[in-house]
Amino acid sequence: MIETMNDFEYYVTKEEINWEMANEKIDSIILIQIPNLVFVKDMKVELFSTVFFTLKKIEVLIKLKRYDDSLRLIDRILVLQKNQIDALFLRSKLFYLKGDKLKCLEKLAEAIEIHLNDEKLISFKQKMEDIEIMEQDGIKLFSSKKFQKSFDKFTEIIENMIPNADKINSSFYFQRSNASIGLKKYSTAIQG
Repeated sequence: MIETMNDFEYYVTKEEINWEMANEKIDSIILIQIPNLVFVKDMKVELFSTVFFTLKKIEVLIKLKRYDDSLRLIDRILVLQKNQIDALFLRSKLFYLKGDKLKCLEKLAEAIEIHLNDEKLISFKQKMEDIEIMEQDGIKLFSSKKFQKSFDKFTEIIENMIPNADKINSSFYFQRSNASIGLKKYSTAIQG
């Protein structure tokens, strides 16, 4: 098992990460680990180990942009441990990555209700709120023909956006391109 976990760590710490290979390695770890846990008498150890490796699998699937598969695994974890904080956080983040801000905020609010003082949840919520405010400001600046300020606002959003949220992030590039057109900087608009 240790050799397999070391193989997995090798694949996720390399400079050029091979996420498909990491996915295969974590699958083999889960297949090895779960049958061995049948002999463990303490149910908490079994659940922890199963959840731990499943969360690793979810992280890899997110990198591969296999969001629906990730959500299915999160649902399995939450059946075992309904208040598992990492699964609750990842579930809300996955809805954001899929482009569903409302569902993300709904699931995030549920998670924060259970874990009131969790810094990761609060920080993620704050970042989403900050981006939403900046986006509305950028749109207002564009509407009032303050194209440079709008361009700058969307550039700030792009510099601070949540990675891999392609559906949402692409709208920020689009809106910044519109501001570039307003500035008559067409080559910049083409670049995004």
